[in-house]
Amino acid sequence: MGATGSLALFIQQERKWLPQLLPAAIVFGGGVPRDMLRLSQLFNTFDEGMDLAGCLAYLIKEDVSAGQDMLLQNQHLSDEAKQAWLQRIDLPQHPSKAFVLQLLADIAKQDLAGFVQNNPCSAEVAKVQFHRLRSLVRGMAVKGYIYQLVSKAATPQELEVWPEQKSIEDFFKNLEPVDNVSKWLARLEPLRAAIFNLSQNPLMVWENLNSSKKQAHDRMQSAVTRAKR
Repeated sequence: MGATGSLALFIQQERKWLPQLLPAAIVFGGGVPRDMLRLSQLFNTFDEGMDLAGCLAYLIKEDVSAGQDMLLQNQHLSDEAKQAWLQRIDLPQHPSKAFVLQLLADIAKQDLAGFVQNNPCSAEVAKVQFHRLRSLVRGMAVKGYIYQLVSKAATPQELEVWPEQKSIEDFFKNLEPVDNVSKWLARLEPLRAAIFNLSQNPLMVWENLNSSKKQAHDRMQSAVTRAKR
C-alpha cells in the first residue's frame, strides 16, 4: 500500500491510539499490512501522553537493541570485531545527513582481508558476514536519517480528529492535490517506499531519498497546475 492506502487502513481499523503517531505508522509500516498491524498493536500500548518524538525514540531504541542482539549472538565474530561493529550500530537518535554520509564512507573503507584474518571462521563465512554487517549498518544509518525526516512530518490538523467510520470513504474521495493531507501524504510516500526497500539495497535507497525531494516537488507543482485548469 502507498501512503494514502496506509492512512485509510489505520483510520478504518484502529481507533485507540492518537493521530499524531500517524507519520510513524505510515512510514515504518512500509505499506505492508502485517507490519502496519504490528505497529498498531504496539501503539495501542502507549499511554495518551505519547507524542511523535517519544514514539520515534521508542522505535529507534528497538532497532538498535535488535541490531546489538544480532551482533552479540553471532558466533562467527571475534569479541574485538563485535565491539567495533557495535559502536557503529549505536546510532544517535536523529542522525544528520552529514553523519550518514560519514558513516557510509567509513563502511566503504572497511578492509575485507583484515576482517577475514581477525575472525574465527573460514574465509568464505567471514566474507558473507562482512557483507551482511556492512548492509546492516548502512541500513540502520539510512533508517536513522528517515527517523529524523519523519520527526518533522507533523500530522495535519485535518487528521487531529479522525473521520467517523461512515465518512471515511467520502474523506478520501474528496481529497484534492492541493489539500494539506494530500501534500503531507506526498511527502511521506518516498519515506514509506524507502522503508519498504531498505532491506534490499540501503545504498540505492539512500540515493533515492536524496533525489525524491525534487521529484516530489515537481509532482506537486504539476498537480497544482492541473487543479487550476
